[in-house]
Amino acid sequence: MGQPFSVAGAHLKCYVNGTLLGYVAAIPAWNVTSSWGELRELDSVSARQLTPRAYGCSGTIQVIRGRGTGGLEGAELVPSGSNMLLQKYLTIEIQDRITQDVVYRVVQCAIDNQQWQIQRGIVMGTFNFKGISFTNESTQ
Repeated sequence: MGQPFSVAGAHLKCYVNGTLLGYVAAIPAWNVTSSWGELRELDSVSARQLTPRAYGCSGTIQVIRGRGTGGLEGAELVPSGSNMLLQKYLTIEIQDRITQDVVYRVVQCAIDNQQWQIQRGIVMGTFNFKGISFTNESTQ
């Protein structure tokens, strides 16, 4: 029997900087934004052309926390408050654990929010990220 056609959330793993952070419980959203602006000429009421202004990506990922990992701080993915200016860019990779395909990969990103909770006796972490660029299985 061949590989399943659809990508199932239960088959996804989250790697940050090449290190397994946890199994993906949910990805409520990932966004790719392209900002366009209008170029106008003098004495013209309509735009001459559209031009790209900004490009970026962001998202939210929920993972099941592994025992003894220390969360995002334990993996040294987020700095403490006093070391905020020492934050380095991260690479987040969502990989299908059956096919090993990279479903989503964000390079040059930073985590800007995290939240931890216990659901049905399992520690779940949700974090938000912002990145400069991304790739997926069709662009690698």
